[in-house]
Amino acid sequence: MYSLLIVDDEEYICDSLFQLFSNQKELNLEVSKAYCAQEALELLNQQRFDIVMTDIEMPGMSGIELMKKISKRWINCKIVFLTAHSKFDYIYSTGQYKNTYYLLKTEKIEKIIGTIRDLTEELRRDSYNAEMLSRMKEEQQLQVERYLK
Repeated sequence: MYSLLIVDDEEYICDSLFQLFSNQKELNLEVSKAYCAQEALELLNQQRFDIVMTDIEMPGMSGIELMKKISKRWINCKIVFLTAHSKFDYIYSTGQYKNTYYLLKTEKIEKIIGTIRDLTEELRRDSYNAEMLSRMKEEQQLQVERYLK
């Protein structure tokens, strides 16, 4: 199971996305929500999230500032900016960070769900690859130990 945190100061959008992803049983997501970046950080300090979907422009702390804080502490967290702003500056500044994605709020629901589906698949592949690498290192260590005996 993967965890998704939705962050948006527009409560209607946040609640709608929360409901949408809570109902996507095939994605196997644990979904949480926050109505501001500060509330999101409090949740992030309590548990690890695999994916954070956030608005860019919010009062107090922007989604970009939130992304920078998340990127420092949780380097593998995928961050999806879902915003009404299509300014190139936003796209450029968010594209400078690993694991960031950009969607417009005007996108069709299928595209938004598809993006989260793709990210959960990517997380699954990353986890599998990390496990295989760990097993290969263990096997290599065993072979070295056998050789040295």
